[in-house]
Amino acid sequence: MDKNIYLDHNATSYLLPEAQTAMSDAAEKSLGNPSSPHWAGREAKILLEEARESLAKNFRCRTTGDFFTSGGSESNNAVLRQLSADSGKQHLITSSIEHPSVLETCRISN
Repeated sequence: MDKNIYLDHNATSYLLPEAQTAMSDAAEKSLGNPSSPHWAGREAKILLEEARESLAKNFRCRTTGDFFTSGGSESNNAVLRQLSADSGKQHLITSSIEHPSVLETCRISN
């Protein structure tokens, strides 16, 4: 019996059933862009704000100053750039086994 074993969870992972249900429910409730002023956008914005509040509650943090990104690469880039800007230093230390988004951000920051 051949069974594939997936080990690249750095790229993506299976969704937990609860996450899949929540995403499916959200997709059925709204199709809008939360930045749009029309009814679909307003509905999407409400869902987004509810998600923001739920995350803040679960992580015991505030909802101010947070933002959503499109994925891991954009998140890595944003965090590294902000850390560099906040510290006032352009020196970042990493290793050759980091994700390419980390390595590229470090490379262009020097």
